[in-house]
Amino acid sequence: MTSGGPRLLIVDACVLIDFCDADVSVLGVISRHVGQVHIVSTVLDEVDELDEDQAVSLGLVVIEPTLDMLDASARKRGRLSPRDHICLLLAKVNEWTCVSNDKALRTACGQDGVSVMWGLEVLGLAAAAGGISPSEAEAVARRIGEANPFISDAIIDAFVAKYLCARTSHRASP
Repeated sequence: MTSGGPRLLIVDACVLIDFCDADVSVLGVISRHVGQVHIVSTVLDEVDELDEDQAVSLGLVVIEPTLDMLDASARKRGRLSPRDHICLLLAKVNEWTCVSNDKALRTACGQDGVSVMWGLEVLGLAAAAGGISPSEAEAVARRIGEANPFISDAIIDAFVAKYLCARTSHRASP
């Protein structure tokens, strides 16, 4: 957790799908060791691999958007989908960190002064906090890369170098 108090996260569909495809239990690890994970119910509806009961059992908080947020999200904002727009609005209003790999959402977060993190970034922080071993974190990252064509081997290698190398340097060289 951050020194200024607990970090609160809101996760978009692309990151949620990545973790569901690789190892859904990692979402609970992130929620316990990095920051409380929130998911908008309309985003959760997009993800076949996770339902509300499973999300709650992992320690995630499912948020119902207000009618005002639904109305605001229906208004076009660049390339943002209405669901991504709700994530942005909730992050901004509640001063949460938005966890997304989506370029349009990340750009909108930057424009609105909303803190944003990559999906692999929170996985790295979970490993740094001891919630998951470096080797498990690398295995999850590699499974994400296998399932998501936008996360290349180069991205995975950069993740390993940045977040896991110092913790895995005791491993024997090939």
